[in-house]
Amino acid sequence: MLIKRKFLFPSFMRYINKNIFNNNLTKYLILGNITCDLDSFLSTYLLSLAKTFSLKQTNNLYIPILNCERGELKYRFDIDYLTKLYKLDVNNMLYINDPSIKSLLKKYKNKIILVDHNKVDVNQSQLLNSKNNKIVSIYDHHKDDNHNKTKNIIKHIMYPLGSCSTLILNKFYLNNPLLFNFINPILSLSGILIATENFNKKLYNKKWVQLDKFVFNEILYENQNLFPSSFIKNRKKYINDYYQKIKKEKYDKVKNLNIGVRGILKKDLKNFEWENGVKSKWSTLQIGYDEIVTKFGERKIILEMDKICRDSKYNLYIINYKEKNGDKIIYKIYNYSIEQNKYLDFIKRLKTKLNNRCFDIIQNNEKMVTFEVEPSLSRKHFEPYIRSIFYNKK
Repeated sequence: MLIKRKFLFPSFMRYINKNIFNNNLTKYLILGNITCDLDSFLSTYLLSLAKTFSLKQTNNLYIPILNCERGELKYRFDIDYLTKLYKLDVNNMLYINDPSIKSLLKKYKNKIILVDHNKVDVNQSQLLNSKNNKIVSIYDHHKDDNHNKTKNIIKHIMYPLGSCSTLILNKFYLNNPLLFNFINPILSLSGILIATENFNKKLYNKKWVQLDKFVFNEILYENQNLFPSSFIKNRKKYINDYYQKIKKEKYDKVKNLNIGVRGILKKDLKNFEWENGVKSKWSTLQIGYDEIVTKFGERKIILEMDKICRDSKYNLYIINYKEKNGDKIIYKIYNYSIEQNKYLDFIKRLKTKLNNRCFDIIQNNEKMVTFEVEPSLSRKHFEPYIRSIFYNKK
């Protein structure tokens, strides 16, 4: 019989904050990816809880760090909705730009655990790979192309897999239901729900696999006494309604447009540097490109991408977003500073590599090309195609 749950988020974060500079404890900094999306957010917190309360190692402190600046989380509208729904005080959380975290990264020798990414972002490489820090472990669901030759890093990597949350819940939570004293079970599953698009059958074995569904169903079953009667009466409807609420918040057109072009681009932004030195900014949009154009004009978008590339000395800016009907993903590749003939050669080779996974290619102008591809080719699946081109220096 399951015990009655008490969700102890405030006491856990108070414990972390109180002991962050305790010299008697070995610090493990648990860091999600730079986009700080829902899966990264939850995976960071889930792992820190599991490490703290499963391993019975009183001399270690596992510190969850959100990889965005304090104050930015409110623009992740799905996360903002869920933290309010489950009454999680985001002010108690720790962010990458907090003075305490900066101090730990710069002044102390600490151990770092990467979550939901297996390669340090280009813009954080100096900060995280300094002599003061050491990456000791990785929990990820992306293809392991980055640390194959790295020694002394313990890797917990499963690919393909829809969600990093699946990996952590499967490894720690299925056999230790007491961990749900510290997080609501349905909240713990929210990253899986969004990543798999509520287990969209068209994306099976492309964006999610059987393990995602197994873990999801097991945790629901083991904790079903915590859910309202509406869940017991019609589980499928309850889950679908919950998914639709999160999705509506994340992709809300008005909310996204209200943060402006720069906010839209920055909200889910990653940085890539490939083998021959080509560097790209890459934004996943949560509304359609045409909707942004209608509001601000395309010139405003181009000027913003130019400014970002110029200030950071990047060569490309890539944008991707899903069509409204969900039948394809659109990629726009904007050339800021690559020599034109090399850029066109890259586009040609990318088209060849994508083959029948690409439905159409549109030459918008001499600086931007649009690829329309199958809906399973999200950023983590599309990027290896580009990497394979730039890896070849010939």
